Amino acid sequence: MAQIFLKRARNEIITEVPLKLKSIEIQSGNNFKFSNKIRGWTDKIFEVLTSDFIIQKDKKGRPIYGMNFVVKANTSTDYDFDPDVDEIITDGDPTSSLKSAFFVSAPQGLTVVEEIFEGRQGAGVKSRVKVSWNPSTDGFARWFQVEHKLASDPVFFKSPSTQDNTLNIDDLK
Repeated sequence: MAQIFLKRARNEIITEVPLKLKSIEIQSGNNFKFSNKIRGWTDKIFEVLTSDFIIQKDKKGRPIYGMNFVVKANTSTDYDFDPDVDEIITDGDPTSSLKSAFFVSAPQGLTVVEEIFEGRQGAGVKSRVKVSWNPSTDGFARWFQVEHKLASDPVFFKSPSTQDNTLNIDDLK
């Protein structure tokens, strides 16, 4: 439909055509053929946009009844459609060399080292796990979040997000 509207909009010939009263049967939206030697039209097809009843006078002053039409040129090629020429196939999701923002590559080189440290003022000796990794080379990775659990725990604990490539998990039991 858009192709038809586009072709019709490009056909810009609009004119007024006064006709005899017997043309009263022509209504808005109808097409008819019209010839005009001055304009070089022979059986040119026009679509009626609006119509009005008019009264004109002949050379002797007598009334002549007729119709005045505002018409727009219409051609059959406005409705032609050739898929090989008129149909443009577009890729809804164009390929790109950019990486997906939704699938970030995981960090590599994960190392886990267990340490023992002395807590504050009488808290005693505690265990610490130092986790480090090589950051993801993906440009969309800005924050990292480590999840951990003891083998006996059913649920993972999420550590706070960090922009560093190391994280200390203190006081493991």
